[in-house]
Amino acid sequence: DAFGAFTTAATRMNSTLDSMQVANAQVVALHDDIYRILRGGDGKQPGTPWLSILQVLLIAIGVFAALWYITSVYDDLRRGWRMMTGQA
Repeated sequence: DAFGAFTTAATRMNSTLDSMQVANAQVVALHDDIYRILRGGDGKQPGTPWLSILQVLLIAIGVFAALWYITSVYDDLRRGWRMMTGQA
């Protein structure tokens, strides 16, 4: 009958929601573990602080790229100035 079918569907939906909640909890726990590993342990056992190393590397690359860009722009300006003033 219709009521039995509805009850079956509701039960299945409920178990699906339960398994989705379990999967969500597992994903959250995995994310926390990955973040703890990247940060370098949770204080009790200090590991390698990968996040800090990555941050330092990115900053160093950014500074290097900025210096490279500034020097190349300066070089272009100097060359352009020489051409304008007829010193080329």
